[in-house]
Amino acid sequence: DELLNKFEARKRNLILQGVTGTGKTFVVANVISELQVPSLIICHSRDLCRQTFGAMQRFFKDSKDSTVEMYMSLFESYVPEHVGRDGQIVKAQVKIDKTQSHRRIRVTRALENGTRDICVVATSAAFFGVSSNDVDEEEILVTLRARRPDILKEAKEQADQLSKRDKIQEAQRLIERTEKDMNSVLEGN
Repeated sequence: DELLNKFEARKRNLILQGVTGTGKTFVVANVISELQVPSLIICHSRDLCRQTFGAMQRFFKDSKDSTVEMYMSLFESYVPEHVGRDGQIVKAQVKIDKTQSHRRIRVTRALENGTRDICVVATSAAFFGVSSNDVDEEEILVTLRARRPDILKEAKEQADQLSKRDKIQEAQRLIERTEKDMNSVLEGN
């Protein structure tokens, strides 16, 4: 009741704390059910997202009016390109979770169609790159332009580490590739 009262009083930041197994998810499900508003639950990890999604599905399983959806990042894991312990350049490693694509489409369509009886359980990382392509591309370019000196500085620092290990050609390739990639993206070539 306290959460409902605060929500109805338009309190913006509500915190529900408790240790594992104290019923936080159950309380949130009851609040969502009572308010009958579209709801977004953001989880910090994929595991917590799956767990919360399952709990919400069980809670709303008999409701013909409510839809529970999961919205997770397409990346199961991502490790950026870096210099390994042995001084070798380790290429970026990406593992895509192909099962999430259909879920993301279903959630997006439901929201575009104005579905009001929806509870979306999502990972925080799922929202990167979600807005329109024009906005994303421009934001990315602005960010890259602003961060270009830092990015080049980081590449040079990694190249210096390679040079100290007598890997001069690799250091040169790293600098050349970074500059080429930055120029290609920023100049649209």
